[in-house]
Amino acid sequence: HQVEILFSVDNTGNAAIGLRLSVVDAPQLASLGWTSNILQGRTVVTTYSVSPGASEAFALNLTSGAIAVPPTTAEVAVTILNESLNSQQTLTFSIPSATVTVNPYTVVTGPGTGTAPVVYAEWLLIVLVLVPALVVGAIVLVWRWNRTRRWRRW
Repeated sequence: HQVEILFSVDNTGNAAIGLRLSVVDAPQLASLGWTSNILQGRTVVTTYSVSPGASEAFALNLTSGAIAVPPTTAEVAVTILNESLNSQQTLTFSIPSATVTVNPYTVVTGPGTGTAPVVYAEWLLIVLVLVPALVVGAIVLVWRWNRTRRWRRW
C-alpha cells in the first residue's frame, strides 16, 4: 500500500531559503506498520533549498507492507533554516480511507485518495464489443446480399 499527499513550499522573499523537512509522527506511523518520508519528485529529501520567488512541490510518502492499520492523520514539520529567521511550521494532513468490498465476506479498508475503483464483470466488455460488431456485420451482409441479388418480375 502507498499513499502520497502533495504539498508545496513557496518562497515569496528575495533570498534563497533552506528547509528541513521531517515527518513528526513517524514513530506512531511506524507502530501502525507504515514507513514515512518526504519526496521531492522521486527523491527522498530531508533538507532542500528554495530559490527566491520559487515554489517547490513535495509529497508525504507513506508505504506499508501487506498488513498495516490505516492512519487517520500525519504531521510534517517544515523548518526554515536561515541566519536571520529560524521558524517551523507543522502541517497536519488528513488521510482519506476507502473501503472495498470484494464479496459479502471480505471487506478491505485502507488509505486512499478517493473512492474505490468500480470493477465490472468480465463478460460486460465482451458483450459491449461483440454485440455491436455482430449487428454491424449482419447489416453489411444483408445489404450486400440485397445489392447483388438479381430481381425478376413475375
